[in-house]
Amino acid sequence: MKTKQEIKDWILENCINEYGDLNLNSLDFSDFDGNILMSNMIVKGNLYQSWQRVKGDLRQQGNQIQGDLFQNGQTVQGDLYQGSQTVQGKLYQDKEEEEWN
Repeated sequence: MKTKQEIKDWILENCINEYGDLNLNSLDFSDFDGNILMSNMIVKGNLYQSWQRVKGDLRQQGNQIQGDLFQNGQTVQGDLYQGSQTVQGKLYQDKEEEEWN
């Protein structure tokens, strides 16, 4: 099994697009029965996460963001939990719609 450093080196050698961005888009793990763990990442620039399709839960917690945090356009068939945020700038929330069964 490769070390985390070997994996990182391989990714940086093979997954940089023409704009110099690390492109891990469209990885399909739908044939993998385990959980996907992506924690404790340290990112110098921006981190974009969008258009995930998750049959289980999506958990994001403990993030420390020096810029802005954008979350919009989510469709959640289960529950949406948001709590314990500390915001030094402005907090915008709008257009929430809750459907009860």
